Amino acid sequence: MRASALILSCVLTGALASAADAPVDFNREVRPILSDRCYGCHGPDADKGRKAGLRLDEFAGATKKLKSGDVAVAPGDLKNSTLVQRILSEDEEDVMPPPELHRPLSKTEKDILIRWVGQGAKYDPHWAFVSPQSHPTPPVAEPSWPRDPLDAFIAEAAAKKGLRPTAPADRTTLLRRASFALTGLPPTAEEVAAFLADNSADAYEKRVDAMLASPRFGEHLAVGWLDLSRYADTWGYTGDKAMFAWPWRDWVLKAFNENKPYDQFLTEQLAGDLLPAPTQDQRVATAFNRLHRMTFEGGSIAEEFRQDGINDRVMTAGYGFMGLTMECSRCHDHKYDPISQREYFSMAAMFGDQNENGLLSFHGEVPPPFVRLYKSEVERNKEVELRAAVTAAEMALSAHKSEYQGKPEVSVPAPIAHFPLESFAKTGVDDLVAGGKPAVFERRSSPEDLQLMPAVKGQGVKFDGDAGFKLPEFKQLGRFDPFTFSAHLRLGEKNARATVLHSTGFYTGDGDATGVELLIVHGKLRWSMIHLWPNSAASVETTDELPVGAWRRVTVTYDGSSKAAGLRIFVDGREAKTTVVRDTLNAKPRDNALEIGSRSRDAGFRNGALDEIQLWRQALTSAEVAVLHGLAVQTLPPPVLAEHAKLRVDQAYAAALKKLQAAHLALAAHQESAPAFFAMEHSTLAPKAYVLTRGEYDKPDLSKPCDPGVPARVFPWDESLPKNRLGLARWLTDPRHPLTSRVVINRLWAQAFGAGLVATSENLGLQGDLPTHPELLDTLAVDFVRNGWNTKAMLRRFVLSSTFRQASTPTAEAREKDPANKYLARGPVLRLTAEMVRDQALLASGKLVEKVGGESVQESANRRSVYTYRKRTAPPDNMLIFDAGSREVCQPKRLNTNTPLQALVLLNNPGFVEAAKNLAAKVSKVSAEPSAQIVAAFRAVCTRDPRPAELAALNELYATQKANPPKFAATPAPAPKPTPAAKPDAKAKKKNTPVPPPAQGLPKIPADPALAALTLVCSTILACDAAVTSR
Repeated sequence: MRASALILSCVLTGALASAADAPVDFNREVRPILSDRCYGCHGPDADKGRKAGLRLDEFAGATKKLKSGDVAVAPGDLKNSTLVQRILSEDEEDVMPPPELHRPLSKTEKDILIRWVGQGAKYDPHWAFVSPQSHPTPPVAEPSWPRDPLDAFIAEAAAKKGLRPTAPADRTTLLRRASFALTGLPPTAEEVAAFLADNSADAYEKRVDAMLASPRFGEHLAVGWLDLSRYADTWGYTGDKAMFAWPWRDWVLKAFNENKPYDQFLTEQLAGDLLPAPTQDQRVATAFNRLHRMTFEGGSIAEEFRQDGINDRVMTAGYGFMGLTMECSRCHDHKYDPISQREYFSMAAMFGDQNENGLLSFHGEVPPPFVRLYKSEVERNKEVELRAAVTAAEMALSAHKSEYQGKPEVSVPAPIAHFPLESFAKTGVDDLVAGGKPAVFERRSSPEDLQLMPAVKGQGVKFDGDAGFKLPEFKQLGRFDPFTFSAHLRLGEKNARATVLHSTGFYTGDGDATGVELLIVHGKLRWSMIHLWPNSAASVETTDELPVGAWRRVTVTYDGSSKAAGLRIFVDGREAKTTVVRDTLNAKPRDNALEIGSRSRDAGFRNGALDEIQLWRQALTSAEVAVLHGLAVQTLPPPVLAEHAKLRVDQAYAAALKKLQAAHLALAAHQESAPAFFAMEHSTLAPKAYVLTRGEYDKPDLSKPCDPGVPARVFPWDESLPKNRLGLARWLTDPRHPLTSRVVINRLWAQAFGAGLVATSENLGLQGDLPTHPELLDTLAVDFVRNGWNTKAMLRRFVLSSTFRQASTPTAEAREKDPANKYLARGPVLRLTAEMVRDQALLASGKLVEKVGGESVQESANRRSVYTYRKRTAPPDNMLIFDAGSREVCQPKRLNTNTPLQALVLLNNPGFVEAAKNLAAKVSKVSAEPSAQIVAAFRAVCTRDPRPAELAALNELYATQKANPPKFAATPAPAPKPTPAAKPDAKAKKKNTPVPPPAQGLPKIPADPALAALTLVCSTILACDAAVTSR
């Protein structure tokens, strides 16, 4: 022990002597060590049991006296700083970090921490959580080299590493590089020739401006945003049904091509629906929040998947707009960044502000809320006119004064169906109405499933919760069709949920609820007309529970108004008091048959009983219901009789009501002529948000409600902002926000230079990398905001800079000093993305179909890859191999790999083989000389001419292939059509004649050996390094 103390004393004595050395930079040297080794146990997360009560991510926590009496960090006092003692300890019980972490400190790291403590243990705020400031342009050794202030920052940092800028790239290389950076495609031979022939001083600028103005620009820039936004053409999960999402993708293309300011681009996607008088396009933009996966699978829990969707929105916004790993604070306070679990769920409250279902409909309807996609302003204006007509008709109806005097006669109309339920027929129960169709058994597998029992009038039917009756002929109950259902009803238990009546059809969960629906919910009656639950529905529920074990005559009516006020519940002849559950019905339900007492994959009317079921295709009045239930007309109150007179006798009122119904039908017909497209829509009916214990959907902590909010320690909230998604967008686009502008600049820099100024573009938090050029990043971020968040202008600066124009070939010294080219003393080298590789092949072969926007297509359509149909569970395999993701979740940055599989794809994938064939056919017309054809093919793909060694190798390949063409079996001639055979003898013995398998597709190799050899050469060119890189 004395020896260890002596060694420690000697170390500290030496450290004290060096403490006055060069100042330690907390952000660049100290924080990365603490964050990586210490914050997991001694960081912001208190709920996970911060060890020893020590907090090392802030000065106050690090310097306070602990329960043990020790102080972890005593500024300037190494001997009394426990942190220093523990990192120098050789005792496995004391040393920090503990051995089980398997990340011991190096000698250099220990020295940094010791010097930091000795110099006063200064804490600086994390660089990314401080508002960016513009920095003066630094002086450089070669003042003539910078074309843009950014070049001076690059040159200064390179000089500190002993590097000098490289000579400019040749014009052809530069044009190819810029073309890929701005359009994702190489320049054509004609574009190269025109550029080389233009000797004006601004020739390159003109070409850059032309590329920025091309629709190809938006198609290319959109790819990264589609990755980040998890855009796909299917919903994912096991079913992976088609998702009608491409109108949002087209909105993104249009936004980029029209150079929509980034602050507006962000705002419209987050909260376009909350803008004043939002346009159709602004509402379409909000689909950004809803591109996450959804499922319709039976047994799925709606709330679980609703919460998953909200979590996905928070995560995507965190990565996309702030460069933060927000999801790390879902289960507990963030281990590293200043984001608490409560703040996470406050963000979740922002994105969970919809009246939505967590599940899809099995039947494929667009999940509401949605916006109608009208094709023209004329159609949009027509909707406005039709809405005005509905409003006028409603006002006229409400203003009507009935002139009828006296007591009207009340008689109950004859029902169109009446099922006494006195006995069972073979397949169901008979309808007492003449000519009526019987109700057939549904899911009745044994006599015990449905049983007759003594009821109000003779016999009734007791249900088991699984079996019931279906009325196959009773359909066409739409949102404008009045309807009445009446029956004697008896609860056998206080059902938490039981289905009495519905017209859903096949049902897998809440997402399928549609049409009329009568439920028992915790002993109360709930009566609804539904398009899709819960967003598009009208629904009411009784305030009182029904008694268990007693018969009650229940009648429910719907007047076809699409309003909750048109839904009424009567018990024993009197209208029951109800509360409105939903009043947001805005589309038509599916057309399915009525079903009574049961529903697939749902709780039926278990232990309940019905008797004397009657149906009407009209809404009975209160008076008619009273009489139906046996009440005398003279006992009815005047308002009930007055209502009956107005509805049944007053012709003027009937005419006004008919006019309103016609207005509703006209509006609905016009709306349903336009496709529905899912979007965001704020609703006061959205469930209240709470902190979820461990992030689990079914464990809300009711003592911790969460109002909408943000991680305020990242950037304070302005109380003048609305606490909703629009306020969130305004908060993010505040010019002082420390993250938003930095994140987008970093992403745009990577677009041009292959990597961001911060390598971890997905994480600018404490665990992310430090910027290679922090002053440049901040200055560009400030410039971006000051210049109106102008994306094209910023990219134009990048590609016109001297930094971008350098040749990419390094000297031996530069390669050794900066192998990854972090300091950009040479031009960028980018490996082409999956989309670039495929699109280049199509363009070179002359088969690229350049049509902007529209429905997603299969790869065989030969359109740009941004339009390729993306199935989440089965993405295009060749794109996956080239690092494109499945888009099941947000992908803020792609990997960049180089594998043998990629070469195999380029040489064997049918699409690339076809491109090689077309390219060979194209260049074969250029010249009769094979070498000239090869040069033309190489130039079409790689922009430049092949080097002598490359041309020699390709000529040799051509000659060898032509002399030894591959041998394939001849394609068999089609078999003659068989003559019609006579009818077989029914008594003849059947012969087991084998059926030949269908002919397999054979390789379509050109018959001409020269063209076949040229095809192989073109395939090789498409797979070569010069083709798949931008230099």
